[in-house]
Formats: sequence, C-alpha cells, structure tokens
Amino acid sequence: MLCLLCAFCAFLWLELCGKEIARGLDAMAYELIRISCHSEAATTRVVLEGKLAGACVDELDKCWQEEPDKWSSLLIDLTSVSFIDDRGKQLLKKMHDNGAKLASTSIMSKCLIAEICGKSQ
Repeated sequence: MLCLLCAFCAFLWLELCGKEIARGLDAMAYELIRISCHSEAATTRVVLEGKLAGACVDELDKCWQEEPDKWSSLLIDLTSVSFIDDRGKQLLKKMHDNGAKLASTSIMSKCLIAEICGKSQ
C-alpha cells in the first residue's frame, strides 16, 4: 500500500511496480506543508514548512481567514518553505496587503518577499 505522505515510499513503490505505472504517476505532485502558530508578545508568528502549493495554499488561506482580527499582528516565517507556486505567491501578497509581515532567513524566500513587498532586502 502506498503512503501518500511519503515521497520515499512512493519511489520504492514505483521501483517495485515498474515503468508503466511510474509514467502515470510522474505528474503527481507531493504537496505538503506544516503550519505552526506561536503567540509572542504582540505578534502571532506563523511558521510555514514545506511546499506552499496546490491544496496547501487553500489550507493556509482557510487558517488565515478564520482570524481576521489578527491579520495586522501576523508574522509569516517563510524560512523553511522549499517551493511556492503562483497561487501561494498571490495569497502571501494578499496577506501582506492586509497587514501581515513576511520574514525569512533563506535567500529564495527573501527574494520572494522583496518581490511581494516591492522593495529590495
């Protein structure tokens, strides 16, 4: 049985089942994200880890929409994000436009933040 949460298991499964099945599953993307919230003094830090793509964008949007009174006190930490698709970028832009601050220590995310915020970092 294939564990949908584990790319390594998928790789092993594909190796066992042969090339025909592998070709059909090549297009399948593994979209995983971990969303952690940490309350700090006057800020809520939202730490994202993994890929902000596909259904993960919808999940982050759902979490964000549930707390509109906290939008201006959000700090979105993108340090551990490995990939962001176009919808993810649009959501981050919307969050930023509504007062959320975007932060990261990774080069990729810093460049994205600069693009979203319209400034160089």
